[in-house]
Amino acid sequence: MQRQSLRTLVVLVIVMIGGARSAIAHEFWIQPSSYSVDANGLITVQTMHGERFAGDVVSRNESVIRRFELVQRDHDHLPVLGRHGGAQSFVRPGGNGACQIVFESEEIEHMLSASAFEAYLEEEKLDSIRAERRERGETDMQGREVYVRCAKTLINLGAATDVQSDTPVGLPLEIVVDDATTNETCGDLSAVVLFHGKPIEGLRVVAVSEADPEALIELVTDDAGRVQVSDISDGPWMFTALHMVRVDNRSDVQWKSYWASIALSVQQAGAKEVRALQPPATSAEAGEVDS
Repeated sequence: MQRQSLRTLVVLVIVMIGGARSAIAHEFWIQPSSYSVDANGLITVQTMHGERFAGDVVSRNESVIRRFELVQRDHDHLPVLGRHGGAQSFVRPGGNGACQIVFESEEIEHMLSASAFEAYLEEEKLDSIRAERRERGETDMQGREVYVRCAKTLINLGAATDVQSDTPVGLPLEIVVDDATTNETCGDLSAVVLFHGKPIEGLRVVAVSEADPEALIELVTDDAGRVQVSDISDGPWMFTALHMVRVDNRSDVQWKSYWASIALSVQQAGAKEVRALQPPATSAEAGEVDS
């Protein structure tokens, strides 16, 4: 698929999750106080756990954070700071343009009974993994897995309204969104999914908008690792991807999964969204990254 010009100014939030997992998938994303921040302004973020933009705040857990930083072109990387067990994290960038908040977790163990693991694989449509388990005679065996969350957040700084572009930041599984050109209303969004820096073919990607969370758009990456959604409407969107691989050189686990998500706020050219953090009905307990 050819790279498509995107006709909308898109402000992106890319997220990678960290936490324990149930058989039914829940997403994890970084919710910023605003997708557009004044130059040198304070960025406040909360990590969220739930599905389709509905969720609870996840308390910060230092023990599972491998990488949590702000990346800005021509600037040093800055740590995203916060209190262990706290609900918010903070970072203050400098200058105008685009910046990325990047999150990567340590490996997190995930052990499920045979039936629960099969339900998890079915829910995530990991048919190739189910087939491999059948071939190995493991369908009735416990699922022993570790997983890693990876995340980015592209936030616009200052008054810049030129074309913004996402760039790879070296996450194990990473969704990289193409340039966004301005338009009066809406446009298309295309992205490439990278696994250890290389495009990955045949990977399921799910897109959902906050305005219509019941309408899931399921995509599959082409031979260039690319997907596209046409006629993106204004407002926040989230893209997610999951890649699971067999681990044969370890005795503690059989599988390793990589979870990536991208949330984005599509805006008309010149519009500036200010989105306040909303207090959740309940919060994940301190010391947890996901539930």
